[in-house]
Amino acid sequence: MLVLEAVLRGVPARRVVAHEPPWRLATDDPSPRHDLAAATMAALRDGRPDDAAAVFLGGFPAAAPAPVERLRATPFWARTVALAPSLPHDVALVVRDALPSDRLAALRTPLLALDGGASPAWVTEAVAALAAAVPGAEHRTMPGQEHFVLPSVLAPVLADHLTG
Repeated sequence: MLVLEAVLRGVPARRVVAHEPPWRLATDDPSPRHDLAAATMAALRDGRPDDAAAVFLGGFPAAAPAPVERLRATPFWARTVALAPSLPHDVALVVRDALPSDRLAALRTPLLALDGGASPAWVTEAVAALAAAVPGAEHRTMPGQEHFVLPSVLAPVLADHLTG
């Protein structure tokens, strides 16, 4: 989402890859995302970055490779909590508007929209809508993959698009 926002605002790029950006569709109920934002921001305001990270990741299970309680016991967790001060930016992006199809229609940079074949339906629907919104965009599904993609699967897909 950040890269697409940057390119839409004039940051030059020859090609762009969007892997499972968490936009919601216009037909989706925004209430759960607003609740997620409120809980994440409350934890940050209260000086609880660990809880803020847990709330945010817990709201997007497609992005968490394991339940949050298991993640807290991994080396991944310390890095995640260290990034918690940046969560207001993530919250602002995932909570505000639905997928901005009208703005994305102005994108002229070649876009590859990726999802995993084992990702939740809301993810694959949003990625398909993203690809449909951008003229000439390519939508690819990586069979058997979830949000965290095996490097051996992802690398050739990226290389093909970025060098093409």
